[in-house]
Amino acid sequence: NVNLHVADGATLRWLYEPARYPIVFTRWEGVELMNYSAFIYAYGQENIAITGPGTLDGGALIRQSTVQFFTNCCTAETDFPTPVAHLRQRLD
Repeated sequence: NVNLHVADGATLRWLYEPARYPIVFTRWEGVELMNYSAFIYAYGQENIAITGPGTLDGGALIRQSTVQFFTNCCTAETDFPTPVAHLRQRLD
């Protein structure tokens, strides 16, 4: 019995900071895998609502840069680890 009420003028913002999101067992397009937890997550819970006129900011403005990161992560032109390496590092 939880109601997350986002008041008028308030913003609940997703941050692109992987360390804030635990690695969990999940599914992506029917494939079971270990990946980062969702922005809002309530597994096995009941009577949950997100209400109010406020804004849920899921980070769509950085979507293209995120796609670019994952597309180019395996090239020698970047200093970033590959997504798989980053997930393994978090699991260790």
